[in-house]
Amino acid sequence: MKNQSGFTLLEFIVSMGILSFAISGFLSSSISMSKMLSNGDIQSKAILVAQEVLDEVRLYDLKSLTTTNHSDSAINITIDGVTLSAIVTYCKNSTFCPPTSSNDVRHINVDVYFQGKKVYDIETVYTKFI
Repeated sequence: MKNQSGFTLLEFIVSMGILSFAISGFLSSSISMSKMLSNGDIQSKAILVAQEVLDEVRLYDLKSLTTTNHSDSAINITIDGVTLSAIVTYCKNSTFCPPTSSNDVRHINVDVYFQGKKVYDIETVYTKFI
């Protein structure tokens, strides 16, 4: 019998199994990386939305804002084709919202949602300097 070089069917099947295993690991890590990048992009956009909403609230006269726990309806903002919803809550922490009308302090909380899931929240206390 001649000495033939080459792969047997069993060697071919084993090598394909090893190659498939390696490729599936690479694809899995690629998909995970893609999701992380997408989540980071959404998070960055959520921060921009929260900043925009807080900048708008900063223009209000503080005395016109409620001193009791109150949430505005959702504000939808689209950035680069991604729509996020922001909900502003005033005086969630009543410590920072005394009921006296002469007090110019308001606790403001902004929650940002993407597809119904909260992706970012920030809270601050606004005061009016005389």
